[in-house]
Amino acid sequence: MSNGIGLGAGLRRVLLRGAIAALATFPAFALAQGAWPTKTVTIIVPFAAGGTTDIVGRLMAQKLSAMWGQNVIVENRAGAGGNIGGVAAAKAAPDGHTIFLPSGSVVTVNPHIYKSMGFDPAKDLIPVTNLASGPMLIAVNPKVQANRRRLYATMLGVCGGPDDAQRIERLLVGTDLTPDEAEARSGLDALIACYAALRGPEALDVVDRLFLERRGREVPFAETYAAVMALRFLGEESDLVPRDRVLQSLRILLAEPKLADLVITITSGGPGGATDTVTSFIYREYRDRSNVGYGTLLAMFYLVIIVVGLTLLMRGLNRWMRPYA
Repeated sequence: MSNGIGLGAGLRRVLLRGAIAALATFPAFALAQGAWPTKTVTIIVPFAAGGTTDIVGRLMAQKLSAMWGQNVIVENRAGAGGNIGGVAAAKAAPDGHTIFLPSGSVVTVNPHIYKSMGFDPAKDLIPVTNLASGPMLIAVNPKVQANRRRLYATMLGVCGGPDDAQRIERLLVGTDLTPDEAEARSGLDALIACYAALRGPEALDVVDRLFLERRGREVPFAETYAAVMALRFLGEESDLVPRDRVLQSLRILLAEPKLADLVITITSGGPGGATDTVTSFIYREYRDRSNVGYGTLLAMFYLVIIVVGLTLLMRGLNRWMRPYA
């Protein structure tokens, strides 16, 4: 975790280094611009009172008030992951009397997970200094499966940078690995999700070739299963890869009856989906076996209805249970 300070656009020419000591040099800047601060300075904390960022802000306010001989107050503007406070800071008068004290995630993560933050951190704020830093801990319910824990870490962006994509691809291929690399490959689901996060849709071409296109070669079931879990995560819980491209990969397994149940609940609709596949199967059976009786054909028709019904039911239950997972 890190907490930074940002000021309104009116102070874009100001670059201060160090935390409170650096902020104490504001009067030197003010000598060239006139007396400063001339009124109460407001520190906007975009989180509720009592949290880590709030505590840091109040400690800083006490020190700055003593240094400047002017009131410095903390204003908590919580909500929307810090965006509400950010909007307030961006819209404040650009006179240097408003300081924005967010956590690092507000200006680094939020732009990637909110369609609209209400302000643009890169354009509406100017960074001043990093004020505090500390470790972050990812914690989940111990009943959550290990592969889901790894995927949650992927969702939080623990994937490395673009330069790591080639290294991850080598791990996915899995040849001539060192013992440490082989151990890293045990988290195959997270590696696949990370690889897709770094390479985008083109990564799934590699995933298809290595783990899903199984005809005529032996692919360990555990590896195919890991790929399915990663792809389901990408399709249901992230927007790192277009969902249509994820479904294209998952539908490869519909040709294998023993594996189709892994993907049937999220590939039911559209051409090539589960419903389409079952219907095609019935048609082929009727075409290839001219002696199929009416009763058998009717049973097959009801099978299609059951599959579609169960698929819709499972998808509804998944969405209903997701907040409680």
